[in-house]
Amino acid sequence: MRDLGGRLDEILEDVGFSLEQLEQPTLLIPFDKQVRLLQVAAQSCDREDFALQLAKRQDMAVFGAHVQ
Repeated sequence: MRDLGGRLDEILEDVGFSLEQLEQPTLLIPFDKQVRLLQVAAQSCDREDFALQLAKRQDMAVFGAHVQ
């Protein structure tokens, strides 16, 4: 987000999340809120390819907490 010029605090506020919530490793975000978060971030950064740029930086951990 910061690399692309977005204001994380403003984006999270717009969507209704706090940074503390997003830092919880077991947090489950409803799909509609995920989509809204990506839309607002793309608009904030003026990058239509925001989601693609984000995906390039992800690994398997993005799918949730690993339970053994």
